[in-house]
Amino acid sequence: MLNATKQDYLLSTKKKPMQIKMGVQILVCFVGPMLIFSACKKQTTGCIRYTNARVTQVTGPNTVLVNQETDFTVEFHTTNGCGKFENLESTSNGNVITLSVVAKYSGCICTDVILQGETTYKFKPTQGGIYYLKFVQPDNTHFIDTVTVN
Repeated sequence: MLNATKQDYLLSTKKKPMQIKMGVQILVCFVGPMLIFSACKKQTTGCIRYTNARVTQVTGPNTVLVNQETDFTVEFHTTNGCGKFENLESTSNGNVITLSVVAKYSGCICTDVILQGETTYKFKPTQGGIYYLKFVQPDNTHFIDTVTVN
């Protein structure tokens, strides 16, 4: 027979593996999902980009009056299902107005479809002449529309 101290020692060592198993289970059940979800969060923040959308058509009058505000409908395409209209940026240099239809792409996994969108450009010239509306395309070429201002 074993004396009491050896018996206590053996019993105490048998309990430790059980305690270790419980500790591992707690770690896996509670800490594991937190690591997985935090990794997912980090991954989605890097999946946002901004690019120029492809302008396909501009609709509006060919002739307008000085100081008359006129709306032009701008149709554009985004390259996948994550793309949405963000804003319309413009810069002027004399009678040349350069415009960019900016699309925001949010998401790492996107559907492979071309989406059509539409926005309005408000044009109000302050002097007469021929104006060139140059819409920047994704490949840095331009879709150009001309407007005569009387």
